[in-house]
Amino acid sequence: MAKLGTGIERREGIIYARHDDKELAGDLYLPDGAGPHPVILAVPGGAWRFGQRGGLRHWGEYLANLGYAVFSIDYRQAVDTSSFPQSVQDVLAAAQYLCGEGTRLDLDAARLGLLGASAGAHLAALAALADGSSPFVDAYPADPYCGLRPTFSALVAAYGVYDLYAHWQETRRGNAAPDEDITERFLGCSPYDDPQRYTLASPLRHVTYRRNALKVFLTWGTHDTAVSPSQSEGFQLALEQARFYVRTFRVLGAGHFWFSEDPIDDPTGFTAAVAPRIARFLRRAL
Repeated sequence: MAKLGTGIERREGIIYARHDDKELAGDLYLPDGAGPHPVILAVPGGAWRFGQRGGLRHWGEYLANLGYAVFSIDYRQAVDTSSFPQSVQDVLAAAQYLCGEGTRLDLDAARLGLLGASAGAHLAALAALADGSSPFVDAYPADPYCGLRPTFSALVAAYGVYDLYAHWQETRRGNAAPDEDITERFLGCSPYDDPQRYTLASPLRHVTYRRNALKVFLTWGTHDTAVSPSQSEGFQLALEQARFYVRTFRVLGAGHFWFSEDPIDDPTGFTAAVAPRIARFLRRAL
């Protein structure tokens, strides 16, 4: 447990699930003052291979200063083998943990949001839109929280991957070898081995009227060469056609990584421009 200078409390290494003898942990950022606090589940990026829960630390501190609890998590990653659908199952398991332990942790799990960047935005969006679909449900049959069905009220997603087939095509233009392609590494196959797997893994393909109570904030850089801006633009269009509440912010001149790496308090950085817009969105959504 750590007390930060602003009165925020950070509880590190909270175990939210166990799977195949592997412990999955998160860091909880708690606002100063009495709760229960609305809570945001934060999912870091890292090409589905390198993300660490500390990668969104500055967002945990920023949002906790605004009165939101933030739970930033580790999840299973595609290091030696595919991590789909396990990575999404882990996001849902973390949400189930927050619902089950909300009262003890002084959280209001009825006001639950998601935040993610890059691969984390993909996982967050998929968890929000496809949590009722097999193979994402009941990922931890022995876990005491597996029967809970979290309801997400808000999604904040930065330069995410929302159409896995389109992303595969875009990365293949770089002539990556099969074992070097990040999408194939995550899913364990090419789209011509198993096209349905790419459909199942794509948040864009889970956009339905039935889910449109979810409020969504999308942000991306206009000069992103790691994840094409067309990913966010296509996702925005689908959400709007399905009558979701959507707010967007295109960051002119920004590439990739800025959401996770730029200090929020640097007025010259890209993140400083988007932070107050996210704060305004969350006030309405949560």
